[in-house]
Amino acid sequence: HLGALTLAAALISLSIAAPGALAAPLDASSPNDGPWGRFSDALTLIEQSARSPLIREEVELGALVPSDSLVLIAPDGPLPVQPLLQFMRSGGRLAIFDESDAILPLLRAFEIDRRPHATGSYPPHLRGDGDLPIATPDTAHPTNQGVDALLMHSPLQLDHASLTPLFRVGGANGPGVALAGAVGQGRLLVFGDSSMLTDQQLRLASHRA
Repeated sequence: HLGALTLAAALISLSIAAPGALAAPLDASSPNDGPWGRFSDALTLIEQSARSPLIREEVELGALVPSDSLVLIAPDGPLPVQPLLQFMRSGGRLAIFDESDAILPLLRAFEIDRRPHATGSYPPHLRGDGDLPIATPDTAHPTNQGVDALLMHSPLQLDHASLTPLFRVGGANGPGVALAGAVGQGRLLVFGDSSMLTDQQLRLASHRA
């Protein structure tokens, strides 16, 4: 439910700029070119639901204010942990969609347990493919409202003592693949899979709900 991710002004990024760097905006009129190509439909949905969205290939964290929402999709390098923690503790909202090692330091800082997907475990799977598990909603949340299922691709398994599991694979007792909750005065949302936002996946009605 992409509309639930963007409650305030949204900055959508593939990476974080070095301190003091200028973050060049991407040409949103040509979303099929460059690094955003496979996420063009997701960007359109976010633009339609966010207030004053800014699409950037890079974001300078020093320019963020507590009223911002930052959506990171498949970041291409390690994330700066302390600036992001400070942003969230002051009231910022952060949503991350990624399954790579780029988010590991941040997950550790949040004390989120992360495990790789176990191929073939936690059915059901699409067409019997063990790398394509189907996630179902767990705890009711604005993000999973109206969503019956999500098709995932080798998602990270995520667990935390106090963050709320939004989706699980393998049924009610299976591992979580998405978490949400408060960090300081801010809010955190983590999906252990960026493929759910690709143009191909967004052809599925449940992914666009």
